[in-house]
Parts: sequence; structure tokens; C-alpha cells
Amino acid sequence: ANAKWTQKSGVVLLLPHGYEGQGPDHSSARIERWLQLCSEGALAVCQPSTPASYFHLLRTHAYVNWHRPVVIATPKSMLRNKQAVSQPSDFTQGRWQPAMGDPTITDPSKVDRILICSGKLRWDLMTAQHEAALDDKVAILSLERLYPLPAKELAALLGELPKTAQVRYVQDEPENQGAWWFMAQHLPEAVAAFLPGYELRMTPVTRPAASANTGSAGSTFSALRAKWYSPFTREASILARGSTSCRSRLPTPSTRKGSVTWLMLAATGLSAMKRRKSWVGPLAVPRTVSTSLDSKSGSTAVTSASV
Repeated sequence: ANAKWTQKSGVVLLLPHGYEGQGPDHSSARIERWLQLCSEGALAVCQPSTPASYFHLLRTHAYVNWHRPVVIATPKSMLRNKQAVSQPSDFTQGRWQPAMGDPTITDPSKVDRILICSGKLRWDLMTAQHEAALDDKVAILSLERLYPLPAKELAALLGELPKTAQVRYVQDEPENQGAWWFMAQHLPEAVAAFLPGYELRMTPVTRPAASANTGSAGSTFSALRAKWYSPFTREASILARGSTSCRSRLPTPSTRKGSVTWLMLAATGLSAMKRRKSWVGPLAVPRTVSTSLDSKSGSTAVTSASV
């Protein structure tokens, strides 16, 4: 539209995406096809992993005024994932981060493997990491934005970790789909521009090439769970085959009372901030939010919001 009619569009597309046994239509937003269209900053393709990241993505898109389409992959399982939550302070004091590090790493010198992923896969890998007792040896980095490439932010994260660590790119999608081929072609060169002397070599961890996802949740989770453990050790793979829980979730400090889930953010929007009079932080805009509580359903709804 910009090249043909000199018009720009700021449309936001929320597309269902996630290999969760819901069939082809709800499993793949065809991220690989969107990435094929990406060049010269024409559009953005994102896969946020937390409610706060999703919130700051939308707010930055609205107030920075890039005026480019934004494609957001939104899996349904994260609506009730107890790991994928954010504290109110993450909304009021946080900011948009195109790439996020691993907060569980206390001593970066002990890291010997780096997993690069995006979206909900971050939490699946953290569960496998914890069950395999590899919390200190494996760092999980999340790409909240796939394009434009978060090269600067990722280079800063990789610079804090040993250069000898093995790097693996992990994705939900089969090998012939998803972001892997795009990242393999463009990400190493982009990172090298911000991290001289560092050669990013990534090994893919994907599902076998396929045309579409099955509609069986059981077979999907069995295959995915084996894949979650494959970036780790042989002992972890054995643990994965012997485990009966396909949806186990690792409790994190962020699940404490008062945290905001994806479902709360999607259902009530600004109600997560109902106890605050205004925002604070980068790109802040004062607001007053009023909410009401439904005594029958127990849900909270936003009744008014002034800007």
C-alpha cells in the first residue's frame, strides 16, 4: 500500500498460532509466509511470551507511530498458563523488550548451552529445564519480536554469556515452517553487526517436516514433550519418555497473588491496573480506570477509562 498508493497502515493482526492439537486452522498462522514479506521494515512479526510484553508491544506500536502492520502470534494455551503471568509493576514500570534473557541464570560463566525461542515455547522449555536439573547450565532467550530482527538486544544478551556455549534455535513448528529458515539466513549477520568477533552458529530443534498439524491433542503433546527435552541431555530425553504429565508447569515467583494473566489482560484490558490512578514509565499516558465486579460470574469488567 505504501509503494502503490503512498498510504501506510497500522493494523494489528492477532492470529491463532500454537501446536496444541487444535487442527491446522488454529495451529499455524503461517509465520514463515509473513516473514517472507518482511523487508525494509515494512511490517513487524511478534510472538510475546508474557502479558506485560504483549501490553508494551501494543502501547509502543500505538504511541511511537511506526505506522506499519503488526502480526502477533497468539496461542490459546497461554491464556491460563500459570507461568506466563506478569506483576502490575511490569506494566507500570516496564518497557517493550524485543528480546528477553533468562532471569534464572545467576552465574553466566556456568552456561554451556543457549536456547533461542519465542512465545509460549519459552515456558515449555523452562519446565523441561527445571525437571532436567539444568537451571544453571542452559540459558533460554526469548525473541519477543521476530522481525524487525532484535539483533541489538540479542547481541547484548549473548555478550553476557560464554562464547563457547552451544546455541540452538527451538521452535514449535515443523522444520519446513516457522521462523527457523528466516533466522538461519539473516540473524547471524545481524548479530555480528552489534557483537564484533562473535559468530552465531545455531542448530535447529524442530518437529519433522509436515504439511499441517494433527487435530489430536494427545499425539501433539506427546511429540512436543519429546521435543522440549531434546535440546537438553540424554538423561533428560529419557525423563521425557517416562513422564506421564504432558502439561506440567513449573511454579515461578511471578505466580503469587496479584499477578496478571493473559486471560485477565485479554478479557478486561485495563482492569489489571484498577488499583492505580495512572501509568508510570516510558511512553506513559495518564489514565483513570473504573471497573465493576460481577457477583454471579466473579469476573471483572472495565466500565470506563479516561485518557
